[in-house]
This record gives sequence, structure tokens and C-alpha cells, in this order.
Amino acid sequence: MKALIKIFLRLLLCFPLFANAFSIKKVSIHLENQQYIINSKIHYELTKKANEALNNGVALTIKLTIQLQEENAWFWQPNLVEQSVFFQLRFHPLTETYQVWDLATGDKTSFETLDAAKDLLGEIKDLPLIKASKLTKGQRYNLEMQVILDIEALPLPLRPLAYVSSDWDMESDPFYWTLKP
Repeated sequence: MKALIKIFLRLLLCFPLFANAFSIKKVSIHLENQQYIINSKIHYELTKKANEALNNGVALTIKLTIQLQEENAWFWQPNLVEQSVFFQLRFHPLTETYQVWDLATGDKTSFETLDAAKDLLGEIKDLPLIKASKLTKGQRYNLEMQVILDIEALPLPLRPLAYVSSDWDMESDPFYWTLKP
């Protein structure tokens, strides 16, 4: 019995069961020109399968979701802000570079290393949240952010496997922030 417990504990230490591949490390919100702006730092760690797919030409689409609502809102009340921002991480085999694409603007930036590409991908700067005029002074608002690998954007042959395999389950825990204008 003791041997089984030791094996189980070793397995737990070797394979972190609840470790998230993505994590939101820092969020700051500031008012600029009557508009609330978000800056954030996100860490991305790709699984072995995702890294292999990326290096074989599969683009990985990252989805950042942001929701803002009044602190004591009922579940049927709509969010004041509900937006998704999409980025894509690609590997270009001819030039052996990694590319980060902002899918909203079409801007792309190339890097020689995957780490450099993930660093840029993790820097969310000056993302507009909401106009100050839409918020009530003194009222508290709850912000929720989460980042996930968008499985729906994978090539069709990979999707069934991605739905059932933990190798493709890459997301952050939700990050919560309270905003009080």
C-alpha cells in the first residue's frame, strides 16, 4: 500500500495536473482622454503537441476575452463590455521565423525565436475598454479577462483531437479586477 502511495505522489509531482499553459500575470487600467485603457502581461507556455503543430505550419489562434459589468448585476443583465481580441502565432518555414498577427488590424511582426514572439504576444498595450461617460462615478464594476487557445480556429482535421486531448487545453484562469471610477 505504501508503495502505491509513493508512486501516486511521484506522479503528481511529475505531472502538474492543474497547471495552466497560459497565465495573466498583471493587469492595469488607467483613464486616458476620457477612455479607460487596459495594459496587461500574459505568459504563454505551449504544450509539446501545440509546439509541434506550430513548427509544422499550423497557426495557433489566441483569444483574449474581456467582460465588464456592474458589481451587483443580475445574471440576466447584459455586460457593459464583452469583447474578444484575436492574435495568431505562426511559424514561417522558409525564413524560419515566428510571426505574431493581430487579426483585428492585420499587423504582423516577425521574430527569430519563439520566446521573443510569445513575449510580444503577452504584451497587451493600450487596449480601449470603455468610455468614462458610460460608467457611474462611485459605482464598482467587475472586469474579467481570460485567454485561451481558440480550438475552433485550428484546421478541421485537428479539431476532434483537440476537443478531447489535454494537449490542446491551453487557457488561463479568469483574472478578476475591480474598477471604481
